[in-house]
Amino acid sequence: MDQTEIRTADHAKDDPTAIVIAPGQRIDLLVQAGAPGTYELRALPYDQGYPSPHGLVARVVVAGEPLLMKLPDKLPPSPLATIRDEEITGRRRLTFSSKAPEAADSEHWQEYKFQIDGRNFDMNRVDQRVRLGAVEEWTIINLHIHDHIFHIHTNPFQLTKVNGEALAEPVWSDTVVLPRNGSLTFRSRFLDFTGRFMLHCHMMNHEELGMMQVVEVYKP
Repeated sequence: MDQTEIRTADHAKDDPTAIVIAPGQRIDLLVQAGAPGTYELRALPYDQGYPSPHGLVARVVVAGEPLLMKLPDKLPPSPLATIRDEEITGRRRLTFSSKAPEAADSEHWQEYKFQIDGRNFDMNRVDQRVRLGAVEEWTIINLHIHDHIFHIHTNPFQLTKVNGEALAEPVWSDTVVLPRNGSLTFRSRFLDFTGRFMLHCHMMNHEELGMMQVVEVYKP
């Protein structure tokens, strides 16, 4: 791939040589090495509503005699069972949004507000209270013109829809891109932890400016 080529988010999804990895996200890759030489792992320019960092991430050196390696035909099954419709005990809807400063000539990033459900983060306020043992379906709405990165602590979730369209195969994760002016739908089991933890945007400046909530799982 030409390292100067610019890929937008939509192009990256259709390009088998490019993988979108959100800040804080983890992806496992199985790679079969090519001919001996030095290969570059690069971050490509990415359209998330504003310029993203790009450039060289690492160099991979391939050397020595070739070894036989057979790639698997499919991924192993998930260690977590799919969440069925009949398991769902409740549904929630959260909204991510942003407010620009009132002054038209303001340019300081700290004057912007990044909010969930119209409120800035307050560490002394519980925003989402969930009963231990609940199995819930959440829809996260993004009203902003930029992508956000949805992340929740403690419990993984099974992503089922993006922008209202069902995925061909649900994916387990804890961090995923929340598309601009779009939505995510996921399901999660709250089975073995009681106490408080966070959900937030994994873009650090958005989190620091208020895009975070406290979740509390309680035992009845």
